[in-house]
Amino acid sequence: MITPPDNIPANSKFLEGVGESAWFNIKATSKKNEFIISRYTTEGTLECSNTFIIQTPGFDISKQYEFTYVSHCTKCTLLQNNKRHILLKIRKI
Repeated sequence: MITPPDNIPANSKFLEGVGESAWFNIKATSKKNEFIISRYTTEGTLECSNTFIIQTPGFDISKQYEFTYVSHCTKCTLLQNNKRHILLKIRKI
């Protein structure tokens, strides 16, 4: 298991890449199906933080999930219970 830098939020997920790995953190907003996702470098530098809307029903942030490819500053993919959930950027925060 890779230990995150001190400034990475505790519940962040690490996505290892062939070219570039990153830490991702997701938080629910007050709106249904809307989330804030922040991406950090392996060293802990914030690369982006955007508001996303989920395109697929059934994602539950309180249950186990993982980030997978394709995930970047405008599109993120999550796996939960063998289902792929796509989130798309809706605005910069």
